[in-house]
Amino acid sequence: MSKFEKAINYFYDQNNEAYIYCSYSKHYDKETLEMFEMNDIAIKALIEKQQHKNECEYCKNNESLYFDDKNHNSNLREVYIENDGNITITPYLYDDTEAIQIKINYCPICGRKFM
Repeated sequence: MSKFEKAINYFYDQNNEAYIYCSYSKHYDKETLEMFEMNDIAIKALIEKQQHKNECEYCKNNESLYFDDKNHNSNLREVYIENDGNITITPYLYDDTEAIQIKINYCPICGRKFM
């Protein structure tokens, strides 16, 4: 189990213990409700950080998978992955209306799942 998974489990366990206590005592004070909220934020942040640790240079930095600015006879100029999970294909004679975007769920290089 990774450190991220241990930390996520810790915050889940804290919320569960507090929830059980509050359920039995029928007492939800302001501090406990804030703790639930802070733990949820911590869990979401840890999960997001864990997902992004496996990013490669292509899906993290919009690095080109293919780029050719010399071959003017080619129809294809550039192919790159955008942070939102689209592959953008740019023809050589580029104008904004000609670029093709294809929605993908995973990076084809590192396998990271896009949100």
